[in-house]
Amino acid sequence: MTYQNMLRNLGLAMVPGLICCSCWSGDSVNDKPGNLIQNGDFEVWDGSVPTAWTLSKAAIWGLDPESESKKEIRLDANQGLPVVLSQQVSVEKDRYYVISVAVIHHNRNSYFGGLRLYNQDSTILGSHRFTINEQQGVQRILSTKFFSANNTRVIVELGYPQGMDAAVMFDDVQLFAVEELATEYASPLASKLAKEVPLGPFDSLGYHGNVVGIAKYVNAVFLEPAREISITDVANQPAFEQQKKDERTKIHAEIDSLLPNSRFENYLQSSIFENAAYCQKSSLSASDILNSFGIPTKQIHMSKLDSGFHQFFEYWHPYAKKWLAFDPFYGISYVDGDGLLIGYSELVAIQEKNGIAITNVKYSQVFAANRVDDLLRTGWKSEITTQVLGDSRLSYAH
Repeated sequence: MTYQNMLRNLGLAMVPGLICCSCWSGDSVNDKPGNLIQNGDFEVWDGSVPTAWTLSKAAIWGLDPESESKKEIRLDANQGLPVVLSQQVSVEKDRYYVISVAVIHHNRNSYFGGLRLYNQDSTILGSHRFTINEQQGVQRILSTKFFSANNTRVIVELGYPQGMDAAVMFDDVQLFAVEELATEYASPLASKLAKEVPLGPFDSLGYHGNVVGIAKYVNAVFLEPAREISITDVANQPAFEQQKKDERTKIHAEIDSLLPNSRFENYLQSSIFENAAYCQKSSLSASDILNSFGIPTKQIHMSKLDSGFHQFFEYWHPYAKKWLAFDPFYGISYVDGDGLLIGYSELVAIQEKNGIAITNVKYSQVFAANRVDDLLRTGWKSEITTQVLGDSRLSYAH
């Protein structure tokens, strides 16, 4: 797949200013007007560090031995210490931005890392992280869209803050201001699903409803086949099961071409009866799809007595200009005392003050046989802890 096609599948090919180039294509990003990253193609070096970048002390840098005319940076380490490359960037308040970087790595072990942005208070603004062993030797584009809010400076971080055991090459870091609204034209997958689900307009009234609609689609893909087979006459089950398997194979082929190497694509390769840890599966899959519409997401992981038991996500609502929580597994949104949708930080404040009541829960039918957990419908108990992972694709094992 070409670099331009990868950008298009991520909904980035039509971003004004974002260009198709990398050390592997022979072009340069540094002369492109509007790119806020300095030395994004790592062509200029000050000794052993690329100009305008800060390299963690634990990192071992290097150049691509196969590239004689163009440079890139290779982070190479075998340790549990931070291995990161960072740059502070000036941005305007209340603007949307998109950042992308080309990456290739060689597998040795499994660590989470990649691309992350945060403000000077260390609050995560956006990320695209993955495990090293997911994509051995494959070029891919990491990208994320974020809202600057009141921030005038953000920190771009590449690498593995919790350490790594691999050689990872980065090149062509690009950061541009963009329009804020998600549309069905954001990517080929977005165009396809907007028609098939179907979804309504991404306006102030329909935005959240479309997020719910995407959750319904994910649940239909993963849960409906097994449910339909279970209620089919025994004599007809083998033929019907094969039909559902064929349908899953077709869906996977389509998603593999439109959103390859995603959690959603990976889950589609599993058996139609395999839905263990489904809250995690639905949250990550829905997030992948929302990202293809240009909608940033964050994963929220819940633990009980230090054991993970549930996962859902927040998404950025451009009209409300804040993060809103949605649970695709239960079809649950959360609201405040005025009935307005809220996000994780507001949930925590409500929980700490009076506890989450049933009036703070808004239920949407997202599956024909929804399971409703009293723990979530009536409020979080004192032994439950939560953590915002700050990443659209990162998850902990249950």
